Amino acid sequence: MKRVITGFILLSGLYLVSCTPSEVASEEALPPTESTATTTPAAQTPDTSTDLEAASNDFLIVPGERVGPITRETTADDLVDLFGEAALTNTIWPGPEGAFNLPATEVNLGADQSFLVVWLDEARTELFSVTDFGSDWKTPEGLSVGMPLSELEAILGPFQLSGFGWDYGGYAFLEGTRLAEYQGKLYVRLSPSAAEAAEEDMLAVSGEGVFSSDNPSVQAIAPTVVSLDVEFRQLE
Repeated sequence: MKRVITGFILLSGLYLVSCTPSEVASEEALPPTESTATTTPAAQTPDTSTDLEAASNDFLIVPGERVGPITRETTADDLVDLFGEAALTNTIWPGPEGAFNLPATEVNLGADQSFLVVWLDEARTELFSVTDFGSDWKTPEGLSVGMPLSELEAILGPFQLSGFGWDYGGYAFLEGTRLAEYQGKLYVRLSPSAAEAAEEDMLAVSGEGVFSSDNPSVQAIAPTVVSLDVEFRQLE
């Protein structure tokens, strides 16, 4: 199988309020002096801090478009501007089945808001994917980490998923679902959560097979969404 079976959004008024009506009227009656006639207000530098703050607090995932303020063109330097160097940690992302290791950057914003950016190049300028999302991150439909199978089915409708217990196990197939347009852009992985799931149920839906979400054994092991992976470029 290929990666998962392929592998941001973003002073005249004050002066009049502070003056009494008589003061405003008297000043308007005065002829302009040389200084008031020739002086223009200095151009103000746009304050981008508010924009950056808004962008770094945007936890919307739009597969194929953006992850908060992050887009296909985002680089590691952009992450510094967006989140601050103190929040970033360079690391390595191990590919499935040990097939490859890619450079990555952890963005540490707290357990519910953090995520991992994976790069295709050592310079960290070509974004491959964003993954390891905290639970605050959601798609427009509300899909998020920690979501139980029943809520996922309410969004997707009945769907197919790969068998559990191996490197590509538990991935939902979006093709044919209500979110089919995300196929190849968003990867949703589930893992069993039932503490006392019967061994026969686990065995029945493990391995490299494909199973329906309404399969009684899938329902019995009560899987939840454990990861979302938003892919911006494909591995060659």
